[in-house]
Amino acid sequence: MVFGFDEVGHVRLFPELTWDETKGYGKYVGRWFNQQLLGTALGLVRNGKQTFHSFRHTFITACSNAEMPERLRNELAGHSRGQGEGHATYIKDRSADEQAPYIEKLNFGLLNVAPFNVTEGLKALQDALRRKR
Repeated sequence: MVFGFDEVGHVRLFPELTWDETKGYGKYVGRWFNQQLLGTALGLVRNGKQTFHSFRHTFITACSNAEMPERLRNELAGHSRGQGEGHATYIKDRSADEQAPYIEKLNFGLLNVAPFNVTEGLKALQDALRRKR
């Protein structure tokens, strides 16, 4: 892997997503998830109480329950890292190897999920990009 690019030449994890000036890349993902998955596929009442953003609340609660340090919890959740210039600028985020012991402690009470198939994932990405064009 060349620094900053994956093996098929993409800089971002989900290059097929479109940027929105107000809500960034998450706008269309959240809209699809809330309407199609929660509303249509799962048949949940669309009352604003269960949304894509609910995952962030669940994740942060699980991190707290696993006694994960607040700074690491903020790193993983995409929140600010603390107050002051030192926290915001000079202290770098932990590497994946440093994060792993904490992440392994997380428990969401979910069933076992099949491992991700990279080859199939890349095919799906190429299909999404083809459809976008």
